[in-house]
Amino acid sequence: MYMKQLIILLLLAHVSQAQPSSYRVAICEDKRGCEEVAITLTNAKVNELLGKPGLLNITSEATILLLNNCSFSVSDTLSMQQLHTRFGGKGVVVKRKSFDLEKYIRDKACLRCSNTTKKISFNVSTPEFSGSGFFYANLQNGEAYMPNAAHRQLYGAEAESVTVDAFFRDHQYVSYIIDPEGKKWKMDMPIGTNIGLPGKADAMNESFFKPHFRTTGKKRKHLQTSLEQVEYQGKTEEGTPVTFWMAPAGAVCLPPGKFDAWGFFNLGYIAVDGITYLVAEISGSSFKVQVTGIENATYQFNNTGYAPVSIGK
Repeated sequence: MYMKQLIILLLLAHVSQAQPSSYRVAICEDKRGCEEVAITLTNAKVNELLGKPGLLNITSEATILLLNNCSFSVSDTLSMQQLHTRFGGKGVVVKRKSFDLEKYIRDKACLRCSNTTKKISFNVSTPEFSGSGFFYANLQNGEAYMPNAAHRQLYGAEAESVTVDAFFRDHQYVSYIIDPEGKKWKMDMPIGTNIGLPGKADAMNESFFKPHFRTTGKKRKHLQTSLEQVEYQGKTEEGTPVTFWMAPAGAVCLPPGKFDAWGFFNLGYIAVDGITYLVAEISGSSFKVQVTGIENATYQFNNTGYAPVSIGK
């Protein structure tokens, strides 16, 4: 009987995390008091936006989400009026009609992004081949790296005769190759940014993306988490239809003015209106590339001894 009750409690807790809830929010400033507003979001979404896992779990009618600049907490004991008084407010609490939590966090510069290196695993399906692989997204160094082990996993027997370690850096595809005779070569090949306006500035790419790719309203679960991916559809500059699935980026933030941090097969991160997203899937009429896993990781590569060979210059 005890085990049955425990299972029911766990199920109820899971449902409460997944269902949108209406929260009373106190937006407070020292010596100025608080304003009150109501928002409707899932527990998981609030926790993810604030970067505080577990902040909101099971809530009650007395729960108030307290925002004091970039300090976030929950009050279950003090009323809204008591919080207003504690922060130096006078008179009755003013109620706001609307409130955008994401904009508040962005405007207050509350995001504290570690931008740790991510190992991104993926599946790819094209007319030429299908397979799975992985690469590392290193935003701190401004590069994406696919090691030889990932190339062999992705291309199978075709990759066994040579060793290939490849990087994306500064709109360059840089490959380090060891040929069957053991000779080492480094090849740099210029590439363009792949959406809209190849080779143009990041701001130009964002200005293309925003009017040409719109959300459809469709959502789905993001990997094995309680977060959601959102679908965007649009067309490239050439008129080719493309579908994106965008997911929360977690503790990853592109700097102001930076639109993209592409990895292999156009997976990686983009920023729209100052918010960074993980590109979780890209698909068209004959191809599909989908993220299957993401984790913190590190890598090392020794690039000494490679003779340079220029391509495309």
